Amino acid sequence: MPTKTYYLDDARTEAVTASWNWFFRNFRLDYQGRELGRLTPAELKAGREFALPDGRRLLVRLQQKFGAQGLDFQLDGRPLGGTVNDPLTQLNSGFAATMLIAGLNAALSAVAMLGQVDFLLALGLGWATLAEGALYAGLGWLGKYRQLAWAFWVALGLLVLDGALLLGSGLGPGGLVVRLLLGIAIYRAAVAARQKRIVRKLLLVWVLLLGACLLMQVLPFSGSTRLGYWFFVVVALTSPVVLLLLFWTVVLGLREAFYRLRVLRRAVKWQRKEPRDRWTGEEWDA
Repeated sequence: MPTKTYYLDDARTEAVTASWNWFFRNFRLDYQGRELGRLTPAELKAGREFALPDGRRLLVRLQQKFGAQGLDFQLDGRPLGGTVNDPLTQLNSGFAATMLIAGLNAALSAVAMLGQVDFLLALGLGWATLAEGALYAGLGWLGKYRQLAWAFWVALGLLVLDGALLLGSGLGPGGLVVRLLLGIAIYRAAVAARQKRIVRKLLLVWVLLLGACLLMQVLPFSGSTRLGYWFFVVVALTSPVVLLLLFWTVVLGLREAFYRLRVLRRAVKWQRKEPRDRWTGEEWDA
């Protein structure tokens, strides 16, 4: 029976466990060892919300989009780590796709050159594709560990270009389907990387514009008045957006701090139960 465990907090103290049989039959959901409910395959595909003891809402569903299939657990609208819509999961999937392409390019290029395989050489495999594999590996590393969305976009562009060049060289439909699935994984990783960095980039650009306005007031130069005016207009127009972003960031931070505080309070009150004493038959608290 397949079993998956996801955690509702970063401290990994609140666990949600899902277990099921073949084709997601007899799907059962447990929270902290207690059963929350059971779902049929049809109910799981449609999605269902469960109310946790503290009032939070947990959405459970089976997502079956093309190229993005798996369990989708969302706590108050936020995907849980390890589920199909978790940004980190998408980054890992995109990284795995780029590494797979890099490995295939390197392996096939080595076989073509060392074994002088005419079929592979006719497809253009050689030193160029070996270098292309190394480029894929570098882009995947930048995308995952530096969270650079452009690295995944470049990898996706190379994949599309490579597929277009090989379209008329005997590549079967199976190869195109594989490339499509890999491309979807890389695309989702690029979107996830952009989402994780876009707020910080917007705030940084706004701060730089504000600093430029102040700098042109302190150190004026020819044409600084007109340029400073337009900078000020941009800063003024984008200020409401920046305030909303800051407010949302503070709200998320406070919510996370509240969850951590609640976990700490539970940890303080928690007492470990020792086994029953074999002489008195009673439990005692440590």
